[in-house]
Amino acid sequence: MPFADAAVLFTVAIGVVIVPISIGGWGLRELAVISLLAGYGVAPERALLFSVCFGLALAIGSLPGALVWLLYPFAPAHGSAERREGEAVPAATGPSDAAPDIA
Repeated sequence: MPFADAAVLFTVAIGVVIVPISIGGWGLRELAVISLLAGYGVAPERALLFSVCFGLALAIGSLPGALVWLLYPFAPAHGSAERREGEAVPAATGPSDAAPDIA
């Protein structure tokens, strides 16, 4: 298969995966890959195996990010809307904070 055809097929398959109707694109990716590779004479079993292996590689590749997400929880920024009870809200300090005059 020429590189240009593979690039187009990959782009279409990834475009199908980002449609938010399945969890992680599972099922949609397999259907798209089987359908797209059928035109190139690839057996459905091989296309399914390729698609599942690709999905597993993506899942394994995201594990470091999941580990970081679990070990280092998100800390809200200094100016976040969540404030502790009794904490004063800072007053407006300049002309940029004032409401515009509408006449």
